[in-house]
Amino acid sequence: MVPTPSSNRDLPVLRLKNVSKRFGAVTALDNVSIELFRGETLAVVGDNGAGKSTLLKIMSGVYTPDTGAIEVDGKPMTFDSPGKARESGIEAVYQDLALVDDMSVAENMFLGREEMKPGLLGALGIIDHRTMREKAAEAISNLRIHIPGLGDAFVRKMSGGQRQGAAIARAILWGRKILLLDEPTAALGVKEQGKVERMIEELRASQLPMMLIAHSMPVVFRLSDRIVVLRHGRTVAELKTAETTPEEVVGFITGARELAPQN
Repeated sequence: MVPTPSSNRDLPVLRLKNVSKRFGAVTALDNVSIELFRGETLAVVGDNGAGKSTLLKIMSGVYTPDTGAIEVDGKPMTFDSPGKARESGIEAVYQDLALVDDMSVAENMFLGREEMKPGLLGALGIIDHRTMREKAAEAISNLRIHIPGLGDAFVRKMSGGQRQGAAIARAILWGRKILLLDEPTAALGVKEQGKVERMIEELRASQLPMMLIAHSMPVVFRLSDRIVVLRHGRTVAELKTAETTPEEVVGFITGARELAPQN
């Protein structure tokens, strides 16, 4: 495998060491080690069934690995629930976005983490909708996107790009260290895809570490700094985006290319 770049990034913000995950007779991940460094966007690519989604769900606490270890800032972590991953500053945006159609953007962004009124009203369970709207509006504004009716318009009335923006803004609002993105531009038209890519570029400029799962080679090459290729649950290549080509990456995905053995 290509050595992980270390200049200006001595300690990975997230590290998976020799992680394996099986579902019955199926091995989804087999001894996978991946590092995500500060300020980089790492793309994870592979064919269907390569283990990409399982990898993301292990990092976000949906699955626990059968073997191996997870570290955040060099400290061993055990994620036995998504809540534990979030406590470590890891937020994931899944392909289905996990938005409730009949709620507003602000309600979705604070779902399960609602702001309460101060004092006695909060103790009585009264939700502070105004504060939620203000914080949601700030998070949306930071991404430089326009979503009308944050506090009252239902998500179901929004475009695909607006929905993706809301999901990313929610993750940014709560994710302090790492953002995991699962096919963020899938099923979007060209215009909406461009908007989502601009959001991700804004986050790259802010130096937020991101892991991007994607099938589209143009998206991978526009948005990533490094590329990890999975095949049949194993890491088969780690490449610097600027030093490879889409054809080479596809070759590793399909098995047409293999890394030369290290001396």
